Amino acid sequence: MPLPAFSYFAPVVTPPRGPASPFPRPPRPSTPAPSAPPSRPSGPSRPSRPWIPPPLLLIAAAVSAAALLTACDGRPGAMPQGPGAMKVQVFRVEPGTRDRTVELVGRVVAREPVLIHARHEGLRVEHVFVEAGQAVTVGQPLVRLDARALRGERQQAEQQRLRAVAQVAVARAQQMQAESRWRGAEDEARRFAAVAGGGAVSEIEHRQRRTQLEQAMAERDATAQALAAAQADLAAARAALQLADERERDGVLRATVAGIVSERRVEVGTVTDAAAGPLFKLARRGDREFEAWVDGSRLAGLRVGDAVDVTLTPTGSVVPLTVRGKVRAIDEALADDSRRGRVRVALPDAWPPDAPPPALGTTATATVRGAPVAGWPVPATALQFDPEPWVYVVEAGHRVAKRRVALSEDGAVVLGGLAAGDTVVRAAAALLSPGQVIEPVRPPAVSRIRLEAPRT
Repeated sequence: MPLPAFSYFAPVVTPPRGPASPFPRPPRPSTPAPSAPPSRPSGPSRPSRPWIPPPLLLIAAAVSAAALLTACDGRPGAMPQGPGAMKVQVFRVEPGTRDRTVELVGRVVAREPVLIHARHEGLRVEHVFVEAGQAVTVGQPLVRLDARALRGERQQAEQQRLRAVAQVAVARAQQMQAESRWRGAEDEARRFAAVAGGGAVSEIEHRQRRTQLEQAMAERDATAQALAAAQADLAAARAALQLADERERDGVLRATVAGIVSERRVEVGTVTDAAAGPLFKLARRGDREFEAWVDGSRLAGLRVGDAVDVTLTPTGSVVPLTVRGKVRAIDEALADDSRRGRVRVALPDAWPPDAPPPALGTTATATVRGAPVAGWPVPATALQFDPEPWVYVVEAGHRVAKRRVALSEDGAVVLGGLAAGDTVVRAAAALLSPGQVIEPVRPPAVSRIRLEAPRT
């Protein structure tokens, strides 16, 4: 094939002159004039060769080479195929299972904390008796409040009770007097009625006695009602006094259960407020569990009831201890806003004699092992997302094809979209395009080395 003619015209470049120097150039030393060159044969004069910069020569050579390659190949920019195809690592899909294991880092907390609230608002804290982490017994004082107002209420209730007692005494005396007058009026009316038929007394006197009896009866009933009202006031005063006694006793908050003070939220001078939450949190003895905050995406691989191995250091020991527990609760709702969820693992109630229950707040690690997931394990480098997951499958003729897949919750196992025996691109999927021909390369098998104990 004849090569295409190529020529170029390079402009004549004259080096620019620099600015005139302000200093006069020193005169050159005089030298003898050279002897005249030998005379040449007469003929037409030869033009001088123009000066070409080296960079232009390099550019011209590159353009010539590109034109030569284009002329030799009818398809411009053709991709090499066959032996020149891109070498890509692949692997053969085989069914398998993957252990669903999640590592958690958290701390030991109370399983069901007991909250201690102040029963009255607006009272100032005078003294705090316990600290966080301290063991307490039932009824032990925790904090004393400024109960001067409560003591004033009790004094008022006591005075009201005394007044009610006096009123009851007066009403009882009046009722007894009215009862006595009624009985006397009844006896006299009975006697007048007995002799009224014989004419010993007049009808007018008989009517007067009956009127006196009716008045005595009404007075008796009125005093009885007054006594009942006074007794009711006395009962109310006694109830108010009992309530005031309880309110005064509430000035000292006491532990309702035996355990450990897991949290203290009160200081001397604090004013009690129901909106501020509990003043103390108590943990019952032996009531422990493991708590961890994890990323919301990792909660999908956990289930309530999964077995958990918790490694921690018991109180007073330096040797780590591993105990078996179970996932008790998974608070996924907390992960909506903060993208973090809480996992609570129930620890055993009984601990070895030489390993007492761990202290609250002890740092621990947990390994959650769920049921194995069956599918096709694939390396992470083979997965692509757009945003759905897919892989490149090598088909006939070593051409790659894009195929959608379904992943497990942890994204490590393909659950659908592949079949046993499929050849999948392991890496460099981002550099390929559908339908491209590749040269599959399988990674070399890793030799297994058996470690033997040194002989003694």
